[in-house]
Amino acid sequence: MNRRSYRGGRASVALAFFVLLTLAVSSAQARPSGQSATVKLTMYSSGASKPALDVLIPQFKEANPDIDVDLTYLGTAASGNQLETTQLAAGGGPDILSVWPGCGTATSVCRLAPAGHLVNMPAKPWAKRSTSISISTSKYGAGLYVYSPVVTFEGLWINESMFKELGLKVPETFSQVLAVCRKARARGKVPMLLAASQSLVMQQLLGAFALTTVDDYPKWLQKLKAGKATFAGTPGWHRALQKLVDLRNAGCFQLGATGTTSAGAEQQFVQGQALSYANMTSKKGNIEGALPKFGFSQHPFPITDKPNGTTVMLIVGVGWSVNAHSSKTNQAAAQRLIDYLAQPTQSGTYARLSGGLSQEQFQKGVLPRYLSSYSRLFKARRYGVNPVQKWQNAETGDALTEFGTALLTGQKSIAEVLKALDAAWKLGPN
Repeated sequence: MNRRSYRGGRASVALAFFVLLTLAVSSAQARPSGQSATVKLTMYSSGASKPALDVLIPQFKEANPDIDVDLTYLGTAASGNQLETTQLAAGGGPDILSVWPGCGTATSVCRLAPAGHLVNMPAKPWAKRSTSISISTSKYGAGLYVYSPVVTFEGLWINESMFKELGLKVPETFSQVLAVCRKARARGKVPMLLAASQSLVMQQLLGAFALTTVDDYPKWLQKLKAGKATFAGTPGWHRALQKLVDLRNAGCFQLGATGTTSAGAEQQFVQGQALSYANMTSKKGNIEGALPKFGFSQHPFPITDKPNGTTVMLIVGVGWSVNAHSSKTNQAAAQRLIDYLAQPTQSGTYARLSGGLSQEQFQKGVLPRYLSSYSRLFKARRYGVNPVQKWQNAETGDALTEFGTALLTGQKSIAEVLKALDAAWKLGPN
């Protein structure tokens, strides 16, 4: 074929493509106004939400046939944070983001909202039904950016069958925890599973200790924010970190805890490989879904030697935000989905299937049966919000995760961990 023939053929192809494109545009313009295209909505959510969203998302799609939802469940906290932050930095990401209320991570509202990545969701009916705890941590400035479906407790998942087999009682004091660990270890059993790899478990566990060991924690936090207190200068924080060392020295944790992810720890627990599992009540759905062949229950993690002397840590669960980089059409569809999930019936279903308390349940003080062991502490209001979620920047939470893990392995001392927390705090608000 000579050059002239080749040019003529290429021109014919171009002309044909132009005609097809014109017809396609004309067809789209001629579509009746009452016939709207389906909105393709993308969404990220945590793996803990899967038991509930696998039920609720199909129900939403049935009620809203004009919206199709492409839902992706994220892996570890570390990998999910990296994926979202990388995509957002490039102006991308899903229409609905998985976002933590408060501070503590790279995908917390205190980091993403001021960077312009989140859409403000003001005047929402679900905001009036939510707890003040949840709303305060879901805001940045005057804007409301996150809907969190549940409030969860930090505690211990108990293998009731193994406790009975070993003739042990569920501990009610910290000394009893250490004694149970030693007895179980002597019988060749793993006393307590700890998911210290690529998760937020370490910062949450140490935060739970500090709520009890730091005298009048809320006032102490005010002093910290006013520059009148430090981590290193607070005896209660020394005591909180010492408890982790005591647990390590008593042989409480499994070998390779620093290499165990939350998914890995869950798998070991449901397979009956440990006496207990230190984690949030939001693990309920995944544990139940694995159909373990033993009885299990959730209990407060005893932090003092005084029965009922523990302050239970509440975690405002990871929730959903609308991506500011999405189109206006997709932002509107994303808010429709979030508003749907926030309705009382749906939020109750979410709490029942995935674990924790819905906002309405918390407001009414209603505890489901599997959380009955928390009743006395809950009624006495012996609870507080996860300290990390109330801190002024994500760097301090990251430091607690990183250096707390190094404390577990013996690579860092208590003094070094506290020094790192003070250095991170001095970086100032996000």
